[in-house]
Amino acid sequence: MVRGNRSASTKPTEGDTEVDQAPVLTTAAKLYDQLKEMAVSYNFRPGERINEVELSGQLKVSRTPLREALNRLSTEGFLTTTANKGFFARELDANELFDLYELRAYLEQAGIRLACKRASDEDIAALRAFVLERDENSEILAGEMLKLDEEFHLRLVSLSQNEELVKSVRSVSERIRFARWIDWQSRRLSHGQHLQIVSLLAERREEECAAFMLTHIQKHFDQIREIIRGAVTEIYTRNSENRRKER
Repeated sequence: MVRGNRSASTKPTEGDTEVDQAPVLTTAAKLYDQLKEMAVSYNFRPGERINEVELSGQLKVSRTPLREALNRLSTEGFLTTTANKGFFARELDANELFDLYELRAYLEQAGIRLACKRASDEDIAALRAFVLERDENSEILAGEMLKLDEEFHLRLVSLSQNEELVKSVRSVSERIRFARWIDWQSRRLSHGQHLQIVSLLAERREEECAAFMLTHIQKHFDQIREIIRGAVTEIYTRNSENRRKER
């Protein structure tokens, strides 16, 4: 399959008006991002009904844009909704989390297979440089390590030159971020595995690279259950501490 050059651009002809293409971050977009971060981080307890009146007061926004953002988050799977009852925080469900980890593994396998065929040597070298620049200092917080890990995986999948695949991987990663953050509190992965993935990619060893990625990501069901137990403890401990601070 021959693909066009995504980086190619057309200069405006005489009489055309050159428009600034930089995206404008609207208040609605900021609200959506803020609410998504709250949902991803489980600022709402699992299964908790979201009080829209209280939330609009807390965020100092009107109900209409709040409802629009909540609807969008529900459609994207970050919240759930029940007719005539409103919006609810997602439950921490072992089956759902297992399915998401499994989906992520197979999406990234597909991304690697395409990257082996489409990525330039320069793009792969840039990805290797990104991995090598990562600070291995043990003092780095788990949250920062997780951001670097997510960025590596998105950069890797972007080498597939398939934008829809990148969007899908980003969405799944966001939905499992809190569980991965909990997991990283007790298990710090070496970025040596990332270097191995890049090396296999550079050698265009598609099958080995895809298999290694599957092993790198795949979780067993018993591991998922342990992560959820840790997540529940973190959520309720954090909420209890927040209540004490408010008193």
